[in-house]
Formats: sequence, structure tokens, C-alpha cells
Amino acid sequence: MKLNWKVLVLPALLVAAGCEVPEDAKQAIEQAKAVAKAVADSDIAPDQLKSYAQLAVDLEKDPSQAEALLQKHGVSAEEFEKAMYKIAESPELSKVFEQLKQSMKK
Repeated sequence: MKLNWKVLVLPALLVAAGCEVPEDAKQAIEQAKAVAKAVADSDIAPDQLKSYAQLAVDLEKDPSQAEALLQKHGVSAEEFEKAMYKIAESPELSKVFEQLKQSMKK
């Protein structure tokens, strides 16, 4: 699994510099840490998890466009279903997935 080094280095740099981190940035940092931890033990990459979350949001908005949305996201119905089961198996991954979905609905 490949982690974005910026996710790990940015918080350390901010703390080392003694900067006051805005609340939005703190939430983004915590979300990034949660994503990194949750995907570390799965075979779903962080960018895949985000893509699946966006697809889920899109499907909730307009389920009648399922085929077009699956094509847009470059995933088959079987792949998406398999990923949803894999996410559901992990409480941590499920939590992160729901957080991603909520942030995309705004």
C-alpha cells in the first residue's frame, strides 16, 4: 500500500514549527490519519476508497443512472459490490467510508 508522505509529514511540521492549526485543518489531518490507518490493513487504496465513496454518493442521488455512474468511475457492478462487502467487514474502514461520503455530500 502506498501512503502519501505529505499526510504523515505535514502534521509533524506544523507541530515542530509551533503553528496553531486551524480547526478545519485539524479535522482534515484527523481524517487523513483515519484513512491511512483504516486502509493500511486492507487491499483498498486510499484513492480507491475515495472513488467508491463518491460513487456511493452519486448513486444515492440518482440510482436510475447506475450504469452510467459505474462507467464514469471505471468500475463494474461486481467490483463495486465486492468493495462494499470488504468495507463493511471492517468497522474502521466503514467509519472512514461514511465520513468520506458525508464530506462529499456538502
